[in-house]
Amino acid sequence: MLTPHIPQIPLETPPLSTESIESDSTSSNTLTVGHSPATYSLEMTILSQIPHRFRPLVCFFLTLSIGLLVAPWAARAATITDVADAADHISIGDYQESNPFDFWFGPEFEFLSASGKITREPGSGCLESNARDCLPVDELQWAQTQTKMNFKMQAGIYHDLALTLKIPVIFGDSRKFDYAGGVTASNSSIDPDNGNPEETLFNHNYSSNHKGLDDIELGLRYAPLSDIRDESKPNWVVFINWAIPRGSKVYNPTEDSSKSDKPVGDGVHRTTFGTSLSKRVGSFGLVGIDDKLHRRGYLDPYMEFSYTLPVPEQDLANRSQVKTGSNSFGTPPSHTAKVQAGVEIVPVENIKKQQKFAVDLRFVSEYHSEGRNFSILTDPLGELTYTEQFVDIGAQAAIVGQPHRFVQLMLGFSVDYRTEHFVTSENIGRDGDGNGVVDDVDVDEFNPYFCGNDADDSCGAKGIRASESYDQIGFRFKNEEHVFWTIFSGISITL
Repeated sequence: MLTPHIPQIPLETPPLSTESIESDSTSSNTLTVGHSPATYSLEMTILSQIPHRFRPLVCFFLTLSIGLLVAPWAARAATITDVADAADHISIGDYQESNPFDFWFGPEFEFLSASGKITREPGSGCLESNARDCLPVDELQWAQTQTKMNFKMQAGIYHDLALTLKIPVIFGDSRKFDYAGGVTASNSSIDPDNGNPEETLFNHNYSSNHKGLDDIELGLRYAPLSDIRDESKPNWVVFINWAIPRGSKVYNPTEDSSKSDKPVGDGVHRTTFGTSLSKRVGSFGLVGIDDKLHRRGYLDPYMEFSYTLPVPEQDLANRSQVKTGSNSFGTPPSHTAKVQAGVEIVPVENIKKQQKFAVDLRFVSEYHSEGRNFSILTDPLGELTYTEQFVDIGAQAAIVGQPHRFVQLMLGFSVDYRTEHFVTSENIGRDGDGNGVVDDVDVDEFNPYFCGNDADDSCGAKGIRASESYDQIGFRFKNEEHVFWTIFSGISITL
């Protein structure tokens, strides 16, 4: 999937299922609820901006979410560890109800806004004798907005085992550039006004837009432990998700450069492996006293760890990302590892009526390794660029309400910061004779993706020598002050 990379917090929004709750159950196939019942399926989302024609629909969900805050609520286990159930039943006191099958589905809407600054190493002024002169200087400022809908489904297969499906559609993903503060045509290295158009890398006011179906994601979730079935244990979930690039049109920066609406796919299979833990606590001496109080503790702390492995498909992904015998400099996109930690505060809950109101607060950190990616400069430069490693750090807050056992609504906000990193940082090649430089075509191997190594690439076409390429140390571009925030809202129906 093509990302600007704006972090994105993966969440599912399953409503409360009819599964159950308590610890004195005599059978592992039975979920019972006594004084401190239940689990709650709540998962948040990640989202981005809405164009005018979609705003009425989004406003409906936002208004409905807020309006439901005044209604009575109730609930289950922490969102991040909830799993659809099947072939089960619940027991609440002397009341029992069959739960043959859980099926959750519904849309989530995201609006994302991001901004940052592109700086560049000063080139000829960068000398080893004066490292201070090598500090990047301002070049451009940029802004991005993205509007997205994720249609999610989760279907129970057996006890705490479920299949998941996510279908993401990007309605618009726009990027706009302009000179940074204090930069004009007279001192810009990107779009200078010197009478020589060949020295213009791209227009300083460049803009682009992407839209379309993103990679469809299939997954499997399983909970080997549940504090619903055994109050002495935590909720523990393991999951695997596979993003399949076959459903989305792959974006080729060169071939699609003239299109007003560019595709969003990248031809890369991404498999995510993860695990999450939660445990309902915080009775505060109030839960378990009144037999008619069908709720559990007031706090549900949780953590989640996940890793995503990218595997470019040879005949589908951009050639620069596929390493083969004849393409030894092919490099896959970044690997990512994410950690989430937070707490779900549950002030109101009624497990018997399957109602709940909760506030979810979390911190998120996501590491991106170096790799050849669709970066913020891919569109204007017309090529994938080799980016340094970086980290996204953010916080998220959401409210989740379930006024009815079949309906769950969610509204949230997140803000993130991306650490500064070089976005054009290709290796010039491999030193074949051990002299410490790559300069001999007969002995050394030259990286064809290092701009300027090939007379037909974008640098060669403009007469830019490899020694002054934007991939060369001293001339590289850097992404700084990258901040993005997201508003998300969703509705989930359970059958």
